Amino acid sequence: MGSKRIDSERKERAVILYQEGLSKHTVAKTLHMSNNAVVRALKEKGLSLRSPSEAGKLGWNLGHWNNRKPRKDGHNWDDLKELYIDKQLSVSEIAKIKGCDTGTVAYQLQKRSIPTRTISEGLYIWNKKHPRPKGSDAYMWKGGRCKPHDGYIRVYCPDHPNKSDSSSGK
Repeated sequence: MGSKRIDSERKERAVILYQEGLSKHTVAKTLHMSNNAVVRALKEKGLSLRSPSEAGKLGWNLGHWNNRKPRKDGHNWDDLKELYIDKQLSVSEIAKIKGCDTGTVAYQLQKRSIPTRTISEGLYIWNKKHPRPKGSDAYMWKGGRCKPHDGYIRVYCPDHPNKSDSSSGK
């Protein structure tokens, strides 16, 4: 099994890029070399490899880590308590307003010690905002007829003089 020989010009270029602060992986990708070929070129020139902690510090100082800039949170979270507590918006509704992920909103709530709702509290608020349709608009509407466990067929007729007081029609 033969291996490609890497010319001295590419080895020199690899050393220069590594000394400029690029990672060995980025150098290898840039010059179309393997990581091992970059390491061999560096060792031939007598350079020692950076430790992971040195590489991490250097990556952040150069403003790139895995080709990304350090993340900055550009959102203004001053109105978070008003949106969540006073206006009773959900985490997903706030995320849409802020243009971020729901996890970011949840993190900001926790960071600011704003108490989060339980699932039952959230459902109660959601049901207040989105009431269920009643009567013929309901999803399971069957013409106003139902047969409860007692066997009698009940007919929905809210204007009948002898109607039942309970909402279930009993």
